[in-house]
Amino acid sequence: MKVSEYKVMKSPAGHYIGREYYDKDMKGWFPYSRNSDYFKTDELAQSFLEKVPPMYVTDFDEEVKIVWEQ
Repeated sequence: MKVSEYKVMKSPAGHYIGREYYDKDMKGWFPYSRNSDYFKTDELAQSFLEKVPPMYVTDFDEEVKIVWEQ
């Protein structure tokens, strides 16, 4: 499965840091994970992604999450 790098994404709940996967049967990109809380604007989420490097850990449900360095 092809999975994107972390990027700013948007849902009805707001902007967030996440990843997408490519579905070859549907020939398109779809949400794969949400790895942050929601931000009010795209600019806030992008700024956060650029300034705070992620460290990766595995959650109990085996889904990859991000723990942001402080």
